[in-house]
Amino acid sequence: MNVFYRLIQKIIFICIALVSVHAIALTESGVVIKNQAGATYIDSADIQRSTTSNMVETIVQSVSGVSLIDSQSKRVAPDGVVTFNHLLTNVGNDTDTFKLSYAFASSAIIESVLIYPDVDNDGVKDAGSSPIASDTVLQAMAPDEVYSFILEVDMSNSASDGDVVTVDITAESQNNVVDGITVVSGGSSTATNQDTITVSLLPIINATKNMSEDLGASPSASPFTVSLVYENVGVSDMPVASDIAAVQANPTLSSHYNIILEDVLPAGMSFADDKVRWTIDGTEIEFVVNDGTSNLSVHGSYAGFFEYTNGGQGIKAQIIGLVSAKKAKIDFDVVIDSNVLAQTLFNQATLEYMSDPASPSDPMLEEQTNKVPYDVIAQYSVVANNGGCDGSGGNCNAEDDSSIDTVRVDSASQGERVSFTNFIWNHGNDEDIFNITIEAGNTFPAGTTFFLYKSDGVTPLLDTDNDDKPDTGPIPGKNDTCKSYQVEGSTAETGIKACGVKVVLVATLPASVTSGSDFQVVKKATSSSDTSKFNVVTDELGSIVGNTVDITNDEPLKNSENPSSSCEDTSSNCGVGQGPEASPVRTVSVIPGNVAKFDLYVTNTSNVADSYTLSFSDAVTGADPNTFVASSLPTGWGVTFKDGADGSVITSIPVLGPQKSKHVIAEVSVPEDATSPLSIFFKVISPTSGATDMKHDRVGLTFDGSSCLSIDTGTEGRMFSGGHITYKHRITNLSYEEKNDISLTASNAPSGLASVMLFEDTNSNGELDENDVQIVAPIASLAAQADYIFFSRVQLNSGIAEGLKVSTTIEAQAACGNASLVDLTYVTDTIMNIIKEQALDSNCDGTEEGTFTLNTFDVQPNECIIYRLTSTNIGIKDAHNVRFKDEVPLYTKHRIIGSLPSISNGTPITISEGHQGDIIIDANSVATGESVVLLFAVQVDD
Repeated sequence: MNVFYRLIQKIIFICIALVSVHAIALTESGVVIKNQAGATYIDSADIQRSTTSNMVETIVQSVSGVSLIDSQSKRVAPDGVVTFNHLLTNVGNDTDTFKLSYAFASSAIIESVLIYPDVDNDGVKDAGSSPIASDTVLQAMAPDEVYSFILEVDMSNSASDGDVVTVDITAESQNNVVDGITVVSGGSSTATNQDTITVSLLPIINATKNMSEDLGASPSASPFTVSLVYENVGVSDMPVASDIAAVQANPTLSSHYNIILEDVLPAGMSFADDKVRWTIDGTEIEFVVNDGTSNLSVHGSYAGFFEYTNGGQGIKAQIIGLVSAKKAKIDFDVVIDSNVLAQTLFNQATLEYMSDPASPSDPMLEEQTNKVPYDVIAQYSVVANNGGCDGSGGNCNAEDDSSIDTVRVDSASQGERVSFTNFIWNHGNDEDIFNITIEAGNTFPAGTTFFLYKSDGVTPLLDTDNDDKPDTGPIPGKNDTCKSYQVEGSTAETGIKACGVKVVLVATLPASVTSGSDFQVVKKATSSSDTSKFNVVTDELGSIVGNTVDITNDEPLKNSENPSSSCEDTSSNCGVGQGPEASPVRTVSVIPGNVAKFDLYVTNTSNVADSYTLSFSDAVTGADPNTFVASSLPTGWGVTFKDGADGSVITSIPVLGPQKSKHVIAEVSVPEDATSPLSIFFKVISPTSGATDMKHDRVGLTFDGSSCLSIDTGTEGRMFSGGHITYKHRITNLSYEEKNDISLTASNAPSGLASVMLFEDTNSNGELDENDVQIVAPIASLAAQADYIFFSRVQLNSGIAEGLKVSTTIEAQAACGNASLVDLTYVTDTIMNIIKEQALDSNCDGTEEGTFTLNTFDVQPNECIIYRLTSTNIGIKDAHNVRFKDEVPLYTKHRIIGSLPSISNGTPITISEGHQGDIIIDANSVATGESVVLLFAVQVDD
């Protein structure tokens, strides 16, 4: 919200005849509409990632507008004076000045027409004030400021009964220049009222209204007085009661009365008590308004029947008589209720009187008094807590800032992004914006970074009031209607709700800190309207736990990512837990001169992604990890680590997501002259976090040639639904004699999701091509110690859900024994970036005007902005589950216009017309190098 206008609202009560009001009709001039999108995706390491776009800004232009009320009709006696009360309001969105002018047909019956200010809004010209000439330009008025004035018409003594004359009053915007910005005439720049005057010799009753106070808090500190003043300004008497006794006998008979005054109080204002004071001829009588005949009050030859109306919200006085030139007054006390929003309460009474005492059955004349404003002043207050909501996210507590003012996360891994969700509640009676700051002196480890997000935890918290501090955006006052994207919470008062927003603080812990406890950071919510009003909430982390990793044989560690694994605990005999073990977990026996292959699985058992280096050694004493000497092996022995997915040689795992596993094949080459088995230790360690594990395996030796076949371990790959992937494998005859009729079979699980074909490497180039022959019969012969290269081509069926795993089992069978492997095929993902642009659509037809840009431009209320989000796959693999996250900016609403909203590839868009809040769109898959484009439009509030 424009801070300049907030200041005006605070000081406006000292300005001449200007009154602030609750709601601003148009989005304020100079408001900067900021928008920044976010996206989430899964990268090629199966790690959930988020990214944000650039920020785009649009500035709301100035628009002029004026309102003038009301056109009226009144009687006046010859040589009399008649007055009309009018209210001029700046309904534009910027400061403006207005020219007041009046015009009437040349008439001998009008002596003069003058305008006077009515600063105290009592319906009469201010004492000692000077008249305002026609075509006068008034002082500058802020948006929705009100100027109250009196039009006074002095009639000639030559006016005759029945003469009628009209006076037109016009207010015209002057398109004032404020702070170098010219106000654009886009609203109603002129307004006109017409006052009608009828000359009459009959009684003429004129009524005005005033209040002893015109501003105050909710609830009122004490009652204040409302006065209804009525007088007979005609040349004839309004007859008084001729038979008071008859009136007393039947006081509810309406035909007794010839003057009626009724005042219905606005919502938020109530009667302080049931007492009324009635003053005639300088004498005041006070009485209690009850049900029944006691409501009749006699004041000399005058009588009045008083009663409450409109469910106790109004009071009605039916009165008998008022002689010419007499004045009377009715007083009663009122209060402002609790929980009334900051606003201007307008109050206006209705006057009816007998048009012709000689014809009492004729309809009574009806007029309105002047409209009197009462300003309920803004009071600011804020509560920050953890929401106290139930399990479904409802029934939140907006009141408690002591017992639920802490958000606690029990533990987090080193380097983890820890999220704390706080609730910021507006307890004031006016819309407010709350700046969110992180207090100095937090006890988190040095190197921790903090970042504030909106409720989705993805979209950055922006600065909407341009004071260089991230904030909540506008939140309605207590007991007002919350916006759709906000939360509603209970307060200490039954039935009274508060609106709030969720703010997410993400603390990224330093990777170097592996322990510690009881970390706290204090977040402060401060009213931007009254910086003395603030509240704090504490975000607390119980402990930091060092990252851990586990290396196992044959299967990954059983967890949420690997629920079907049988490698669960130490009884599983796969190397679960911190090593090294005292005895070998797995022994692989080979004939000297061959390769022993170990299937290793590295599982990141932390909550954050990590990277690892791989090493080996035979030099570990007494299972003490501190005695590990990297790369220590006897002469002639060697170890090569290979990626289980594609067989490539690796020395490290660049990134491994939380709870994810990586298949690594350790190939141990055994020299031909080896004579003894060898204990070997495999180690993983993170250079970033220091997380480490070691496992103890053993290479056994066999010399009798009884070992028959060896086949590569299975590998892992990733492919999209409908695509195919090829795996390269090797069968080795471990014996010292030729083997014949080796059959190869392949099957997939679950069944029905894929097909598999096996091919020999016919041209021995190590790659599957059109020259390679499909294997449909057993391998005729395989020489002693020889290898046989073949390919497995797995074709995934279309329509397979992303994330599904297809297992392909290949078995080699010979007379001397069997060997098998399992290939695992997953979907593949990648890295996405996102760019956000905007274009003007002034007529809201869904077509951009000019080109899309990253730059700021101006926009008027009711004009539209088209946003274009372009998300491109800049990685080497296809992206899946691509999801756009954006939101409809503050001061705007979503529009369905032309072909918008639209997305070039993805789920059909079903965002409703007028939607406010988050926009979440699924874009499905994006191939490498390709882009998906989302277009949607918003309209600036009027």
